[in-house]
Amino acid sequence: MENVIIHGITSNRYPICIAPPDEFGELPDTPYDTQPHFRYAAAFHNSDVEQLESDGVKNVNNALWH
Repeated sequence: MENVIIHGITSNRYPICIAPPDEFGELPDTPYDTQPHFRYAAAFHNSDVEQLESDGVKNVNNALWH
């Protein structure tokens, strides 16, 4: 829960990579892509709430984006 608060993400999301929540705890065959934090910051600054919600990111300014 610490990462959820610090990174401004919703529950069942991983702050480091894009991993499907139903695959948490499983070791993937290939590594997942890392989270595109720059895209989240751009979506926030453009008020693209739909994009943020689909990515599981809360619509709040996150200090880690800077």
